[in-house]
Amino acid sequence: MDGDGHTDAVNAAWFCKSVFWLKTPGKAGHPFERVEIDKTWSQVHFLLAVDLDDDGEREIVTGKRFRAHNGRDPGAKEPPCVMLYRYDRAEGIWNRQVLTKDEGVGFGINTMAADVDADGDLDLAAPGKSGLYLLENEIGSPGA
Repeated sequence: MDGDGHTDAVNAAWFCKSVFWLKTPGKAGHPFERVEIDKTWSQVHFLLAVDLDDDGEREIVTGKRFRAHNGRDPGAKEPPCVMLYRYDRAEGIWNRQVLTKDEGVGFGINTMAADVDADGDLDLAAPGKSGLYLLENEIGSPGA
């Protein structure tokens, strides 16, 4: 993620409020350093690492699963959302972009990135308990 040549991972504590980066510091005996990315929303499901803006760098896209365990988890009554995270290598920070919130759209399982509308960029197909949604990519449209 940070371009240092080491394998990193981005993950989430799905049923509490945490999206995090497992950074490989490259030190013997220290396989990963946990770096919090976002602790503002819960029930994070299905993380994708995709290049939505066609800049050669992958973004992390994920969303909240609506009523993940039928309302028994922290934040279950908060609205679904879809978030995009970009790592700014120059600044060494993660930036969040809200793709949708308070519109009923979230991620369930089997979310996919594909060029659904055949316009040259990746769109998001987001199935879940709240319905099946197509998030048409307007971030990285060719020629933009």
